[in-house]
Amino acid sequence: MNLINAELDRGDDSDRRFGPGYVDLIVIDEAHRSVYQKYRAISEWFDSYLVGLTATPKDEVDHNTYRLFQLEDGVPTDAYGLDEAVGDGFLVPPLGVSVGTKFLRSGIRYDELSEEEKDEWDALDWGDDGPLEAIDSEEINRFPFNEDTVDKVLATLMSQGYKVAGGDRLGKTIVFARNQAHAEFIAQRFNVAYPEYGGEFARVRTRRTSSSSTSAATSTTSARTCPALKGRCSCGDSSPSSDGDAVAAERIREAIQAIATALLPKKTIPSVAEQLPFLDEVAGDEWWVDVTLPMLEVMRLRLRDLVRFVEKTRQSPVYTDFEDTLDEPTVVDLPQATSGMNWERFRAKAQAYLRQHRDHVALQRLRRNEQLTADDLGSLAGMLVASGGDQQVDLAWVTERAGALGPFIRSLVGLDRSAVNEAVAGFLDESKFSVEQIRSGR
Repeated sequence: MNLINAELDRGDDSDRRFGPGYVDLIVIDEAHRSVYQKYRAISEWFDSYLVGLTATPKDEVDHNTYRLFQLEDGVPTDAYGLDEAVGDGFLVPPLGVSVGTKFLRSGIRYDELSEEEKDEWDALDWGDDGPLEAIDSEEINRFPFNEDTVDKVLATLMSQGYKVAGGDRLGKTIVFARNQAHAEFIAQRFNVAYPEYGGEFARVRTRRTSSSSTSAATSTTSARTCPALKGRCSCGDSSPSSDGDAVAAERIREAIQAIATALLPKKTIPSVAEQLPFLDEVAGDEWWVDVTLPMLEVMRLRLRDLVRFVEKTRQSPVYTDFEDTLDEPTVVDLPQATSGMNWERFRAKAQAYLRQHRDHVALQRLRRNEQLTADDLGSLAGMLVASGGDQQVDLAWVTERAGALGPFIRSLVGLDRSAVNEAVAGFLDESKFSVEQIRSGR
């Protein structure tokens, strides 16, 4: 966008390279959150087709992203779901296994440590406030890093992870860390436990290691001294005029990420709880890729009233080696992503379609509470599929959510009034009721 703006600022149309007709097709990868704010101006400038690709589930794609592509929320132009990809043989079903530890689940409490570990706890540099009585599970791996916890999780990965090379080597695996310091700590502990790999097997891959930018928030800069939150943000220029500008912008970004990270555990504060999803994005890396000035301004407005909840004291990383307890691995049921649309929108579209085809013989029989044939059920299933239009409808997904198709479709189109009266009359004929009971029943 800077190149386009530079040509516009020159006011010379004779040598304009990036005119509206310069490209015929724009493809946006990872088109889910923040795309609307980052790339809207580019899509509006070029007179071209626009294609967005994302592996994010349709229900989690940002509302403005659908606006960018002029689509209805929850209804992309096309979707290739996980279950469909598995059925076509391109992927295999995922297997979720949860492996936790006592500390990751319940945190670390001083009174539960051994006497030797209590002595180690007391000797740690906890900062100006002195030793803590406990560390909440949410804080683990944010500033306290426990060797035994990481060692046991890595040992489980190495022994039970997916193997290649005839079972001799762990396959390519991504280990997600909470921040840069956590990532480096994991790599350090791996190299200590498995020196035979010569420090080449586990690598830290973050924006800090792959470019001049940093990764997740690790800065402990005081929230009270961050200039970006006191005034209007001015660190969004993607082409700094000097290396000094780049360094200054990077430091401000690190400070802001540190603030967001410090706020994340404070979910009991209502105003913080409202911004938790946004804080989580700002604390990470993806939000900062191609960040724009309007995005920074929104960030400033959202964070300026929350900064007061960040303690002034600086919390340095604390490294411990307390004995942790590994939980038994448990298989996690992972819901299959379907190629169908958002459930509520699918239901609304199906209802509208069925009402438009109310004269269909199968629907007439269903509404009159008559016995349905196999052909009727096939016709009803076909109408559900047709109601999706260009969007493929997975009937297995529908039955999983709603049960049998007949009752589900009847809930959308209702029963004919004469059929209801006939059913009530038959029920009354079989029993004796008073006049008042009959009237209230009708």
